[in-house]
Amino acid sequence: MGSNANEEEAFALLCDILPGLPIDRVRVTPNGGPQQMYIVDIAGENGPILFTTAHNSWVKPLRSEYCSIASEAALWAWYAVISPGVCRGEEGNTNNEEDGHGVRENPDSDVYSTKLYLSGFLPTLIRYGLPIPEAQVPEYSLSRPRPGNTVSSLPLSPNNDDYASINQQAGQLFRRIACHVSPTGRFGDITSVMRPLSVLPMRPVVRSPANSPYIFGSTSWSGAFHLMLESVLRDLEDRFVNIAYSRIRGHFKRLKPLLDKVTRPSLVAITCSDMQNLLVVESNADGPDSSTVSKEAKAPNSPPKDQDPGPRTRPATPETRGKYKVTGLRDWSMLVFGDPLIATVFNDKAPESFMSGLHQPIAEDDPFTSVPIIEDAESAPLRLLLYNCYHALNDLARQYYHTRQGDAELEARRRLLLVLSELDKIKDETVFEDKLQENTAVSEARIDTDAVGTNKKFGVAS
Repeated sequence: MGSNANEEEAFALLCDILPGLPIDRVRVTPNGGPQQMYIVDIAGENGPILFTTAHNSWVKPLRSEYCSIASEAALWAWYAVISPGVCRGEEGNTNNEEDGHGVRENPDSDVYSTKLYLSGFLPTLIRYGLPIPEAQVPEYSLSRPRPGNTVSSLPLSPNNDDYASINQQAGQLFRRIACHVSPTGRFGDITSVMRPLSVLPMRPVVRSPANSPYIFGSTSWSGAFHLMLESVLRDLEDRFVNIAYSRIRGHFKRLKPLLDKVTRPSLVAITCSDMQNLLVVESNADGPDSSTVSKEAKAPNSPPKDQDPGPRTRPATPETRGKYKVTGLRDWSMLVFGDPLIATVFNDKAPESFMSGLHQPIAEDDPFTSVPIIEDAESAPLRLLLYNCYHALNDLARQYYHTRQGDAELEARRRLLLVLSELDKIKDETVFEDKLQENTAVSEARIDTDAVGTNKKFGVAS
């Protein structure tokens, strides 16, 4: 169906949802995901709004994409209303106690507001609606987007210096996002983790023995990643795609103990470095304000220039100066609470400029000045192999659910074979050696505890 027909449908749908809205124009905006996005110009408004709905029926979403619109809306609402925080120190995910919903909010000790960390980068949610099949109304969201265009859609390709600046800012944005942790202490996709705290209407979930432990996220990163991996494997099985399913599941089972070393459920933007997702605007690099956040993107309660901005802000560094400023992401649905290493930028060697931005502290109270962004560096290379396998599977599945793109299937299969060959080389001793050391440490701790008269805690006879 042509874009004109899509725009007419969107116009009619908006008139049904918001009757009386003075719409001037509706334009389709390119988006490679499962969503259909429209820029809507409203009479009397200073800027456009973004109208997001599900794609046409011929674009079938993957299981991981099924709740993409709800995921974005839940994230924006959480940031605006609940005020997410970050954990300082190495306690990680210490909140696994259950209430009526199966989860509760993190204790506020050692957690503080980081509301300004993403101010100027996130869209503002205006309205979210569940699908109404009998009225032929699909799931939708209305938001006020950040200014800019995706890097891939710029009329002139940026030069090397511009790309370095964009990558540096992308690394800084990735860090800003990762500073936030799950408000319930659980791991997984945003929709599941936010379900008990959401202020938005949500789709009902049918409980079953298989999904009950994961309705509100998982208590471990290995459990959350297992669900992500199984989702894409079942997408491929549904289309009878010929790959080594048992081999892949076997590798996950072997390396699962390494995933359990990730104890902090960081908010991770999986496609933060994707040039088809990064939004940029042109800027004057020699101007008075060349920080990562553009002037129009500053928080409304930012202090005047003649006042001390406080510890939350940091002046621009030479690396951030360039022709373009990153203003946010086009698609905020590809985020999870988990291991930052799962981001696609780490599939291959991440650009030095990205790593420069990633390791640049945001402010004096940046939590990653006291704890590493990537937990357990020793097991990181092995975890990364599992994540590379997961991304290759997703790229392969998209060729069977979305529009096929040339040789993309062959490339995805090539990457999958390469990473499986690397996983085959990992000896079980490499994994179980760490597990043995961990069990030994626990045993020694129990012996020490028994010595001070708390034998009953571990069920050890005195």
